[in-house]
Amino acid sequence: MENKPTKIQTLNDVPSIAAYLARINARPRSIRSAVVEEVHGRYWKDLHVIRFHPGDKKHPVNAPEELAPTDAELEAILKDIDIYQWPASKLLGKVYELPTQLKKVDPENLFEFRNREGQLVMLQQRTEETDRGKYRPWTPFDDYLWRMCEPDGQLPIWGMEHLGEHTTVFIHEGAKAARAMHRLVNPTNRAGRDQLARHPWGLDLVNAAHLGWIGGALNPDRTNWVELAKCGVKQAFIVADNDAPGLTAVPTIARYLQGVTVFLVRFNQLFPPSFDMADEWPEQFFIEKDGERIYQGPTFNDHLRPATWATDLVKVGKKNVAKLRDEFKKSWGWVSEVDLYVCLQRPTLRFPDKVFEGHVAAFSHHNSKVAELVKRDLVCHFGRMAYRPDRTEFIIGHFGEAATINLFTPSGITPLPGDATPWIEFLTYLIPDKEERREMMRWVATLIARPDIRMSYAVLMVSETQGVGKNTLGEKILAPLVGMHNCSFPDEQQVVDSQFNSWLVNKRFAFIAEIYSGRSWKATNKLKSHITDRTVHVNEKYIKPHDIDNWIHVMACSNSLRALKLDATDRRWFVPTLTETPWPREKWIAFNEWIEGNGLRIILHWAKQFGDYVKTGEHAPMTERKGVMQRESESDAMQLLRSWCEANEDIPITVVERAMRDFLERSSSERRIYESSTELRRIMASLGWETFNERLRIDGLKQWVIMSPQVSKELASLPQDIVVHRKFVRATIKLPVDSKQAML
Repeated sequence: MENKPTKIQTLNDVPSIAAYLARINARPRSIRSAVVEEVHGRYWKDLHVIRFHPGDKKHPVNAPEELAPTDAELEAILKDIDIYQWPASKLLGKVYELPTQLKKVDPENLFEFRNREGQLVMLQQRTEETDRGKYRPWTPFDDYLWRMCEPDGQLPIWGMEHLGEHTTVFIHEGAKAARAMHRLVNPTNRAGRDQLARHPWGLDLVNAAHLGWIGGALNPDRTNWVELAKCGVKQAFIVADNDAPGLTAVPTIARYLQGVTVFLVRFNQLFPPSFDMADEWPEQFFIEKDGERIYQGPTFNDHLRPATWATDLVKVGKKNVAKLRDEFKKSWGWVSEVDLYVCLQRPTLRFPDKVFEGHVAAFSHHNSKVAELVKRDLVCHFGRMAYRPDRTEFIIGHFGEAATINLFTPSGITPLPGDATPWIEFLTYLIPDKEERREMMRWVATLIARPDIRMSYAVLMVSETQGVGKNTLGEKILAPLVGMHNCSFPDEQQVVDSQFNSWLVNKRFAFIAEIYSGRSWKATNKLKSHITDRTVHVNEKYIKPHDIDNWIHVMACSNSLRALKLDATDRRWFVPTLTETPWPREKWIAFNEWIEGNGLRIILHWAKQFGDYVKTGEHAPMTERKGVMQRESESDAMQLLRSWCEANEDIPITVVERAMRDFLERSSSERRIYESSTELRRIMASLGWETFNERLRIDGLKQWVIMSPQVSKELASLPQDIVVHRKFVRATIKLPVDSKQAML
C-alpha cells in the first residue's frame, strides 16, 4: 500500500530545507517562504526572501545568488520535496472555529484580517513574548488546519471589509491602533458616542475607514497596497508610530498608493516616543474644569504634512524619464507672480525652488527635478496668490486668466453653546462705559465671526495702569479665535521702521502689545494706509514683490495717552476708555481657567449669534478717551491756541488769522507752526469761534477774521445788514496780545 505524503506544519519539517535555512540564517515565514533579517532595535528589516516551489523540478528554490543552495543542498531538497504534502492557504467565512491554541486567548488579543468581501485571510495574535515582537500570525489552510505562519504572497491590510464606499482612509501602523480607531468612529451605544465626542481629534477621524498595515515599520513593501489603490480610495492619512522607523515607512507606502492624495500625520515632540492612536493621550494636553476634562493640546491639522508621491518613471528610448503623477498635480501648484510652490491643501506651505525640491525629495525618484516638472505642466500653473477671507472657494477663477490660490484658512476652533457670562463680565470690567463697551463688542464679534467683513477702523486700547487685561483680550482670546496662522504680533519698530511688511501679509489680525510715538506722526501715517487700503504691496525677505488683498485689522495697546498722534478729524481709530483699576487676583484666575476650558468656543458661539456687526465703511465711534488723546496729540502751538480761545471765549474779541499765526509762532516753544490755516480755523471753530463770512481788507490785504463766541452772539442781535456787520466786527478786532488773557 502506497504511503500518503506527510503534511508539513512548517518549512523546518523538511530536513533538507531546515538544514539549508540554518546555514544561511533564515527563518520560515510562510509555508513556502523564509526570510533573512537584520535587527534594528525592536524592529527588523527583511534582507532577503527565499521562496520554495513544490512541483517545479527545475527551480524549486528562488533565492538571491549569494544565498542559493549548493548543488548538494538542491539535490537533497528535490529529493525531500515530493515526500511532503504542501497545503495552500484558504479563505474562511464569517463563522469559523479557532485553532486549539487560541481558544482561550482574550478576544482583545486577536485581530481578524479579512479581504474586502469579508472573507477571513488570517488572524494575528497579540502576546507578551518579546523574542520576535508581540504578534503571531495564524493562517487557515485547505487541509482544515491552522498554522502559525503567514499566508503566501503579500500581507493583507486590517480593516478592508470596512472600506465600503469610503474614499478616505487612515492607515495606521498595526492592527491595534486601526481597530481602536474603527471602534471609536463607529460607536454602538451612548458610552461610545460620548467617547467619540470627548476625543481630541474625534471630528477629524470620522467619515473614513481605518486600516492597519503589519509586517514591521521597516518592511512596508510587504503589504498588498495595490489592492487598496484599486478600491477607489482618493485620500489617505498615514499615521505612523512616533519614531524614526515609522516615519521611514511613509514614502514607500505613498509610492504604492497610485492615484491617492496622501498626508502624513506626524506626531510632534510633545507626544511620547512610539505613540500611536490607540495609546492614552498625554495628560499634559488636558485640564480639569468644573469636573470636566478639557483638551488643550495640538490640533489634527497641526500635525498634517503633504506626503503624496510625486513621480513615475516611464521608458523613453533607453532612458527612464520622470513624469508627475496626477494626484501630485492636485496637491502642489506653481504661482507665477511670486515664483513659489504652494501646497494646495495646506497653502501655508509655500517654498522657492530649492526648498521645494528638498521638501519633496523623499517622495520622488532620485534626481527627478520635481520643481522643473511642475513648472512645465500647465495643470500646476496659477497666476497669483490671494488672501480672501470673504471667499469660501479654495481656487478662485478669473475669466481669461490663470486661477488664483486663496490662502485663507479659518481657525480650527468650533463654536459651543454655553454661558458667556464670564466673557461679558470681563468686557464690563475692562470697558466701564456702556456705549463704548457695546461698540467694542461689535468690533470684536465682527472680527471673530465675520471674516467676510473688512472693517475700516482699528482699536487702540490705552490705560495708564498696567495689568488691566489688554493682552488677555488680544493674545489669549482674539488671536486663537481668528486663528494663530491668521495673526501677527509685530512690535512698533517692525510697523514703523522696517522695510519689510510680512506682519500684515495674509493676516486678519495684528496685535501690537505696546506702541508709543509721542507727538510724531510717523506711526500714525504708517498705520493709516494699512487700516484702510484694499491692497498691500508685499515686501518680504526672499519673496518676489507683489500686491495682495489687505485684510488686516489692527489692535494696538499702550500705557500712554500719547501712544499715537491723532488729529481731530481721525476716523480710523476707536479708543475706548479702559478701566484703571485691575481685577482682583481671584477674578483673573477664574477667568483664565474659563478661557482655558471651553471659554473660547463659547465666545465664538456668542460672536456668531451677535448679529449687530460692524458694516463695511463704517467709521470709528468717538469716545471721551479719544478726545483726550487728540488734544494730547496737538502741537504746542495748537495747545496754546486752544488755551487762548478758552480763556477769551467770553470776551468780545475778533482776531485776524495772520495775526494769530504770528502770535502762536512767537509764543510756542517750537517757534513755528506746522498746521495749515484751515486746521487753525477748524480748531477754533470746534471751540465756538466762528470765521466771519467774508474776508475783510486789513493792512492792504483781504484776510479772514475769527470771532469769539461773545462777538458771534452780539452780531446775531444786530440787523441783518452786511455793512453794519462789517463795522461791528472791525471794531472788535484786536491783536492776541491785546486781549485780557491772564497768562499774557
